[in-house]
Amino acid sequence: MRSKTVTTLVEAYVPLSSDREIQGNFRQIMTTLILSLIEQHTPDEINLYILDFGSETLGAFSESPHVGDVMFSHDTEKIKSNYT
Repeated sequence: MRSKTVTTLVEAYVPLSSDREIQGNFRQIMTTLILSLIEQHTPDEINLYILDFGSETLGAFSESPHVGDVMFSHDTEKIKSNYT
């Protein structure tokens, strides 16, 4: 049986907080989630679109065949064309 392709939108932003520990934990959770999805699925099974409006550290995933695109807060035209 052929598996269905799943397209997932991952929205990642560091919560507005002056607490660096909270911000670091959030980045770590998002990174772990994305890595787990990439490790457990083939590019034919999952396609991720990542919105990183915080630290922009998730851009490291842009070269993965599982990732359709990584967009940052300054990519307003790209975001509008994809999500409006």
